[in-house]
Amino acid sequence: MFPYEEKEENLAKLSKYSVSHFRFLFKKETGVSVQEFILQTRLSYAAYSLKRYFLGMGKSCCSLKPLS
Repeated sequence: MFPYEEKEENLAKLSKYSVSHFRFLFKKETGVSVQEFILQTRLSYAAYSLKRYFLGMGKSCCSLKPLS
């Protein structure tokens, strides 16, 4: 399960701003839109997960002993 599944509406509600004002403030402070931030966070997490998966495969494959 992906750990970062927040939506703009939920984030705005937590910050006690309207969605439109939250979007405005978020972009002003970070330089990226909320949607762009969420997308980049998801992509970063996916890349991290793939690296961990493939590194884990390498360790288990390397620990195999020859049959002879």
